[in-house]
Amino acid sequence: MACLPALDGHCQSAKATSEVGLAASETHELFLETKLNGALLDGLFHFTLHTDGTLYVAKATLAQLGVALPPSLQQAALVNLSNLERASVHYDEPLQRIDIVVPVEWLTRPIQKIRTSGPEVGYLRPTTTINGALLNYDLYTQHLTNRTMLSATTELRGFTAAMGRWSNTLLSHWNDGASTTLSNVRLDTTWQYDDPATMVSYTLGDLTSSALSWSRSVRIGGIQVGRNFGLQPYRTTSPLPSFAGTAALPSTVDLFINGIKQSTQSVLPGQFELSAPPSVNGAGQAQMNITDVSGVTRTLIFPLYASPQVLKKGLSDWSLEMGALRRSYGVESFDYPGPFVGSGSLRYGLTNSLTLETHAELSGSLQIVGLGAVWLPPMQLGTVSASFARSRANGQHGTQLGLGFQWSNERFNVALNTVRRSQGYRDIGSSEDASFARSSNIAFVGVNSSAGQVGLSWISQSYTGQPTQRYISLSISRPIFEQSNISFNVNRNLSGPGSGIYATLSIPLGRSMNSSVTARRLDNGSALTTNLTRSIPAEGSGWGWRMQSELGRSDSAQLEGAYVGRYGQLTAGANQFRNPGSPPISTEYADLNGSLILVGAAFYASQRIDDAFAIVDTNGVKDIPVRFQNRLIGQTNSSGLLIVNHLNAYQHNTVSIDTLTLPVDMQVSTTQLDVVPATRSGAVALFKMDPILAVDMTIVDLHGSPLPVSSIVRAQPAPQSATTHDLAGSAMIGFDGALYLENPPSHGILQVTQPDGAMCHIALPELPHQAGLIHLNRLVCAPQHDAGLD
Repeated sequence: MACLPALDGHCQSAKATSEVGLAASETHELFLETKLNGALLDGLFHFTLHTDGTLYVAKATLAQLGVALPPSLQQAALVNLSNLERASVHYDEPLQRIDIVVPVEWLTRPIQKIRTSGPEVGYLRPTTTINGALLNYDLYTQHLTNRTMLSATTELRGFTAAMGRWSNTLLSHWNDGASTTLSNVRLDTTWQYDDPATMVSYTLGDLTSSALSWSRSVRIGGIQVGRNFGLQPYRTTSPLPSFAGTAALPSTVDLFINGIKQSTQSVLPGQFELSAPPSVNGAGQAQMNITDVSGVTRTLIFPLYASPQVLKKGLSDWSLEMGALRRSYGVESFDYPGPFVGSGSLRYGLTNSLTLETHAELSGSLQIVGLGAVWLPPMQLGTVSASFARSRANGQHGTQLGLGFQWSNERFNVALNTVRRSQGYRDIGSSEDASFARSSNIAFVGVNSSAGQVGLSWISQSYTGQPTQRYISLSISRPIFEQSNISFNVNRNLSGPGSGIYATLSIPLGRSMNSSVTARRLDNGSALTTNLTRSIPAEGSGWGWRMQSELGRSDSAQLEGAYVGRYGQLTAGANQFRNPGSPPISTEYADLNGSLILVGAAFYASQRIDDAFAIVDTNGVKDIPVRFQNRLIGQTNSSGLLIVNHLNAYQHNTVSIDTLTLPVDMQVSTTQLDVVPATRSGAVALFKMDPILAVDMTIVDLHGSPLPVSSIVRAQPAPQSATTHDLAGSAMIGFDGALYLENPPSHGILQVTQPDGAMCHIALPELPHQAGLIHLNRLVCAPQHDAGLD
């Protein structure tokens, strides 16, 4: 019931009325500031106040407020607010404001759609891209009793900001056994251009054709155009789980997923919908705590299921390629006997729960067309997939049918998959793969808990002219004391020999050392293996090593050491192998890998660069500590340079420097940069550092007492005096009259304003024009009239 103050200021009960209008002499037209369900609205709204204190509002004004009355309360053009029994109305005459609270179902405000992670980020434009080339190399040598073998795997890559990148990989091998042999095999030659704005990549040269989960890819030499989600890594491709609710008053909504807080959002009265990036893979539970301004909290529970196999509505993933089929990869450099092949794949999110798929292949007389779908059924029932493909080759027809199911949550994981192919089914890869399975069945059940993990899998495969092969595997792993772990694996071939039992105990010995003992029993005997390892640093430089021994039907021992530095990684080792009744066989080996970079006219050496990198430049200042993503990775060399590896393409990469070691006469504009490199390319992180003239001194008054702390100092050039230094602006005097200035003017005047308003001046002596640090004696700040500066 509304409480409306009468014109005399007293609160009186409202009167029911069915009048269509009011006499002008009995009303007052009001334009009031309005709060609706606790939210202050923009603007002033029109109300009518009767002399008896009854307040009316037009239906049009209610619509402007975002209120729609139910049919049972529909009245004439003017609505008597006193008759709205489920509403609360309070008119504050001195403030000319009205507070209205109505049921939430009366509110017509549009649904508030809130993305908890903020607006989706599109593509990031690469920063300070560079043109250059690099050579990745991996050199390996092995010496046996009577022969030596050398091999080298190299990648020559060029990259430009405007024309994309080109790469060529080569495998070289030399052997001086019974006869000396030397061979070179080209692996891949590829040019690729990326368009991050459209998420499309264009590839020319050696490539791998696209494939879906129910098709196969092949190597071809040709051209490919396709979607590349890696060009916009912050874009969410899976459907965003959404959670709807209502709030009668301004409220705060806390969203939890599987008990972990995801976000806190403020919502206005009415309906709202929160969408959050999928932070779970499989089944989970979302909880919304809605707390209004009065402190009342409501909790809503939502079951959810997320899968990366499903695309969000309207999003597509596709690829088209054509070229010549490649054979003998890694053996021959140019084996493209044909025929011409073409293929294409498409995935499209029809809805947020249904993704459609299609795949087609063409090669001479071979044609394949297939359709598939991935479906998220309601009620957290998991992911269901199905596919059907039909082929025609040399007058023969064949079909392939695939079905799959997957369900998982934090504790359980179930996966079932089956594929059936008829005798006449062919694809492009079947011309190269004689072991094309005619049927394949896979089942897996896993359980995760605080006590450990258990996994059970079963595989069945059938090949033309061969008996069906069936395998079963059981794995058990659980943590024991400290961070140690014990695991058991049992593999059983149900169709013949090939079974094994493994037991492993792993014990960490610090942050970088680990020890393990493995016992195994196979069809041909048993063995016990011990391993002690010290890992090389993931970032920066350092040593690592590994010792391994094995006792069983044959005995072996291995010792290996490795060093990783800013210029690459060197590994060397030796092993010895002995069969019963035979002399031991010893082998020594070594491996060296790294990268050589050419940018402009400068050469750099670095660890192997597989993706993106940055050249940190500190303007020639050496020994500056550099951090990547807040991890210390090294110091700049004598030229003020450092190569930072392992950057993420088209993502934010934070590169920063530690200025604590900088000399006081060096000024740096920023200590942190956001570097966004292109794929498999480089960028520059330039930290501008400028040498300055730094001057420290002690300021005293005429009596030799230090000037008060926080006295303000402003530097001014002396009349008719030229200086090459920038003016320092203002500075502040510290304890004991200490003052530090950067680039003060030679023969300049320092004007000092003390905390009590008293002013004095200091005449600076002649200062050098070069950079450096100068310590001046005590300077006297004379009153203005004594300095002759009136």
